Amino acid sequence: MRDEQGRASASGVPQEQQYSYNEPESEYEPPRSRAASALGATAAVLGLIAVICSLLFITRTIAPASLKFSDALSLSNLEWCSFVFSILALILVIAAKISHRRAMEDGRRGTWGIIGIILALLITVCGLLIGNLFPQGVIQPSVSENAPVSSSKTMRKGIESSVGSCTGGWQSLSTSSYPGLTLAELCKDPRMAYVTFENPTMASLERGAVNSKISDMLEEYSDNGKAQGDWRTLNGKTWLVFGEKANIEKLQKSWGGTIDTVE
Repeated sequence: MRDEQGRASASGVPQEQQYSYNEPESEYEPPRSRAASALGATAAVLGLIAVICSLLFITRTIAPASLKFSDALSLSNLEWCSFVFSILALILVIAAKISHRRAMEDGRRGTWGIIGIILALLITVCGLLIGNLFPQGVIQPSVSENAPVSSSKTMRKGIESSVGSCTGGWQSLSTSSYPGLTLAELCKDPRMAYVTFENPTMASLERGAVNSKISDMLEEYSDNGKAQGDWRTLNGKTWLVFGEKANIEKLQKSWGGTIDTVE
């Protein structure tokens, strides 16, 4: 004890002050660490947005009628939203690691960004698989419909009573390429078409192929003024009608059914 006190006195520094040098210094976060933390936090936010978009996407795929209140919530928009925000989040995670690897290892923000990216991509891929297997969705709302599907004559009469007479008459279309279709006819003025299916099961399976054919034809004749317009489809359990928005809305008042955009 005397030796320790003697040495402390000899040094001219009180013992209490000597111990004070062992106190931890104030933490200082270098600029690169702060930048990495900010990038990691932003990546986490973008990853969360990507997850939200992917959840909306798979919800829209499973139950199409659940998100009908906005055209912005179309399948293609939600799909692109999920992928774009996932890519942006990935870029920021990589940038944060390059900026300061230690900051990323010590914090969880970068990790949450990566988790968000993985979840968003998995959910989106699942949504795409479900969309391919069930083009019209898994859960469909009960729709009141009064379409006269008993014959082509009653179908034509029902359409004309809502949108006006078909100038030039109706033309029959071949259904051989689409098993499950029973009738398909086209009117050039006003430009409308309808198809009927054997039963609701075949309608669920073949409706996607019919919609895809309609989209391909509109794209093929996009330079033709008659092909330009705001097109819609009106869907029932065993039928589908294609036409311009105004005519489809008129027909819906008579027949019921669900209106879909042509993507």
